[in-house]
This record gives sequence, structure tokens and C-alpha cells, in this order.
Amino acid sequence: MAGLAAIPVEMRTELVAGVEFIKTLVNRFHKLDPVMVEVFGETLTEILYHKYIGHWYQEKPMKGQAYRCIRANIHDTDESILEACVHSGLKYQELTLPKEMTVWIDPYEVSCR
Repeated sequence: MAGLAAIPVEMRTELVAGVEFIKTLVNRFHKLDPVMVEVFGETLTEILYHKYIGHWYQEKPMKGQAYRCIRANIHDTDESILEACVHSGLKYQELTLPKEMTVWIDPYEVSCR
């Protein structure tokens, strides 16, 4: 892992805020191993950084918004979350995500529905 320092400062605040929010949802009932949750968060941060690096437009925050959308529902789950599960040793079924979740991590804003 490259670590937080490798993430450009113009992307760091939003990426960290978005991943921290997702981590909170993942372990809402505090039943998961906190070390595994931290590894999940670190891995998800790195995955999203590499995914977003060519799709982060400070001057046009709405541009690329659909690409930076993270979705999870009963029919489909974002590959980033699934990959972070594999690397952290968590099973997706253990996560306490809502039945339907959409998170956008955009320049200057993190939002959820």
C-alpha cells in the first residue's frame, strides 16, 4: 500500500471522509474485528485513489461524478467494496451496510443516499 501520504492533497480530504463514513456503516454494531475494519478502510482508500486518479476534476466537480459513485444494494455491490473485503479478510455478508446505499466522493463534497 502506498499510504495516505501518496494521495494528492487535493483529493485526500474527501477520500478519507468518504471511506471513514463507509467504515462506520460497515461496522455499525461494532461486532467486527477493529483491525480488520482498519485494513478494510486502508485498502478501500487505496483502491478508490487508483480508480479516481484520472477522474478527479477540481475545476469541474460534477464531471466524472457517476464514475466516483459507490453503490451497494441487494442486487449489486461495488467492486471496490468487494475487493477491500478480500484484502481485509472480511466477508461481505458480515458488513452492516444498509440494504441500499449510494455514496459519491467528489471534489469538495461527499454525499450519501
